[in-house]
Amino acid sequence: MNLRYKLFLPGLLLIITIVSMMHFYWLPSYLQLKFESQLKNEEAFASLLGKTLIPDLLGSDLAKVHKTLDEILESRKYWYAIRLYDHQSRPVYPVGELQLPADIRLVQLKHRLDFNAEDIGFLHIWVDVDAAIAKQTEHIRYVERLLLIMLLASVVIVVLLQDRWIRVPLQLLANSASDIARGKYESSVVHDSGDEVGRLANAFNEMQQQVRQREAELVESHAREKAMVDHVYDGIITINTRGIVERFNKSAEAIFGFEAPEVIGNNVNMLMPAPYQKEHDGYIGNYLETGIKKIIGHIREVEGMRKDGTTFPMELTVTELKLEDRLLFIGLVRDITERKKIEQMKSEFISTVSHELRTPLTAIRGALGLLIAKASQDLQPKMQRLLETANRNSERLIYLVNDILDLEKITAGKLEFHLQPVNVMALAQRALDENEGYAHSHQVC
Repeated sequence: MNLRYKLFLPGLLLIITIVSMMHFYWLPSYLQLKFESQLKNEEAFASLLGKTLIPDLLGSDLAKVHKTLDEILESRKYWYAIRLYDHQSRPVYPVGELQLPADIRLVQLKHRLDFNAEDIGFLHIWVDVDAAIAKQTEHIRYVERLLLIMLLASVVIVVLLQDRWIRVPLQLLANSASDIARGKYESSVVHDSGDEVGRLANAFNEMQQQVRQREAELVESHAREKAMVDHVYDGIITINTRGIVERFNKSAEAIFGFEAPEVIGNNVNMLMPAPYQKEHDGYIGNYLETGIKKIIGHIREVEGMRKDGTTFPMELTVTELKLEDRLLFIGLVRDITERKKIEQMKSEFISTVSHELRTPLTAIRGALGLLIAKASQDLQPKMQRLLETANRNSERLIYLVNDILDLEKITAGKLEFHLQPVNVMALAQRALDENEGYAHSHQVC
């Protein structure tokens, strides 16, 4: 319902209440009082008339009685009929049959004529009291209509004032609120009154300025956040508990080859090859049912599927995010295709080193060992120490090659350690002997 009608409705209800009370309570009560007052006046006059007729009745002067009653009936315009009876209840006036109308409400007044406590007659008078108070009734109804018009005029004036003071400012407030809802923050409410509506308009204008400021801050913050998320090296994918993608950043677009609108609103399993598509929803369902985190919070190497259908290795880290009554899952995706290629190249390099270095080193070590075993007695002590040092260095190179090969075992977690005590002094002397030639070449004593 329009506010103007709502403002008019209380006044209309007030008018209806006042008019209803006047018409159905006060007016009938007033007319009843006037009716009773008029009836008392007529009874008083009838009593006076009866006293006037007593002498004529005692003198049996019926002609004078008839003349008196004719004059009274003619002068009393609200008296419709008069019937006079003698003491034996025989009609004296009028002599003929009395005809009374059926469509007029007549009030019958009965008056007893007595003299010295003896009945000499009875006087019956039929009075049209409604006609007697008709003029007053019409006047009251005229006043009632005039009051109704005045009340309606007052209500209309009040409604017009309320429309100017209340509805118009509220309409301006509503229009400004609609503009704010549509993102238009330029409109403001101009209302200079110091009443509650004016204070409401001022408060609304302040709120509008704060909303505009906070909207600008929110837009700026969202832009910064979006820029940060879009420029992160890792792909960021946000899904809900049904596996539906709600966010897909620029890095994820570059990794998978999809544009964000192509993915948002669809199930995230569209980014997975066939073996994993059917299992994904089961992971989420099991976590929501049991609360056991199997993949959440752990870095896993899985396969992803690009838009063209090709698969690639990637690292996936899943975390959960609770926002009030919502639960979201954030997946951090990193394409490790290049890393896998580098690891493959490293593995091939180590394999090459193991074959290309082990073979000559083994031959050198064998030759040095044979030379030490067969001809060490014919050599000078210094030459013998040099051969032994060369032999130990060849063994050391073999150990280094083996250490390089052990890197693969370390990466795979298969390296075994055999710990045993060693002679520190002998180990230090051996280090000095093996680095003696290198030290002399750099003049280190």
